[in-house]
Amino acid sequence: MNFNLQPILNELQKAPHPVKLVAVTKSFEVETTKALIKAGASAIAENRVERAVEKLPQLPSVETHFIGQIQSKKIKSIVQLFDVIESVGSNQHLLKIDGLAQALNKKVDVFLQFNISEESQKSGYSIQDLEAVEKGMSQLQFIRVVGLMGMASNTSDASVIRSQFASLRHLRDELQKRHSTIRELSMGMSSDYRMAIEEGATVVRIGRALVNA
Repeated sequence: MNFNLQPILNELQKAPHPVKLVAVTKSFEVETTKALIKAGASAIAENRVERAVEKLPQLPSVETHFIGQIQSKKIKSIVQLFDVIESVGSNQHLLKIDGLAQALNKKVDVFLQFNISEESQKSGYSIQDLEAVEKGMSQLQFIRVVGLMGMASNTSDASVIRSQFASLRHLRDELQKRHSTIRELSMGMSSDYRMAIEEGATVVRIGRALVNA
């Protein structure tokens, strides 16, 4: 398989601010993922716990991100397997991750996921409810919230996508005033990462664009 990894990394280096690539490997087999890491991917993302249990132990050392929808019964496995959890969209999950990370003495960085598209099929905190977020943050004992994550609508209307990315940047800026650890902004995928970077993304999650057709 031929990768488009290096051109994308070169492109990100030219961005007006530092941008980290997280390679979305959820649809890649173990050997393909190994090859991608060998080619230079320093962080990967998976979205299914069952798959990660089998796959991650077979990979070389790499930073691992969980980007799937979180189920309470699987949080312990997520904490054990992953370095970064990007899809925390409720205080219930946030506080359970905090408690389990502390019990396991496992350093875990967390992104708060916001439903910036306001679509019912997507999970995450409401973009209007910063009060709930502040309440959850005030109860944390162990983990570190390092940024916000969001997914824009699946639309060809660039103005809609750009507006949603801008709304997440605004939320990050507001929360950072009170929580200095919240610096990162994870937004943008294969189809819209360039626009996300223009709107301030510091992390982009790219999958299919990494592979040459």
